[in-house]
Amino acid sequence: VNDAGTGTVGNINSSTNTYWQNQKQQSVGSFASNGVDKMRAGYNSALYGSSRPDVIFTTEAVFGYYEKTMASNERYLTVTGPDGTGKLSFPHLAFKATPVLFDRACPSGTMYLLNSNHLFFEMGKGKDFVTTPFVRPENQDAKVAQILVYGNLVVDSRRTHCVLSGITA
Repeated sequence: VNDAGTGTVGNINSSTNTYWQNQKQQSVGSFASNGVDKMRAGYNSALYGSSRPDVIFTTEAVFGYYEKTMASNERYLTVTGPDGTGKLSFPHLAFKATPVLFDRACPSGTMYLLNSNHLFFEMGKGKDFVTTPFVRPENQDAKVAQILVYGNLVVDSRRTHCVLSGITA
């Protein structure tokens, strides 16, 4: 998911194969003025059949902008435990019943509307937590081994994801 929506991913050039572009809302500007409208437009553009974004990640600052605009309508979702008795404490804001969370690793001024049904983590063949043989280093009285894990995050439908960029206060 990138700001321009283009690029080559999985050997598919999205400039010539436009179906492979992710959705985008660029130069959002002031969140107070345009943010919720751009979220709505981005969310709706990422709908494909019954598939929709199911998680929204943004920066702490943008989360604060969203929280401020929603203060009068603020609702927190809670999750009931599997046995129906307790509540797991993980409140968050929601947009169209989609959790809105912040992550300090998000680039400044961005928001990602992601569809986890179209994101997968694939393990490398033969490298799914494989332990190498133990060896004794010449400078230690111990044996060591490596645990190898090769993996890749893959997407099967870029058009079901959206990015909002250029968000300011």
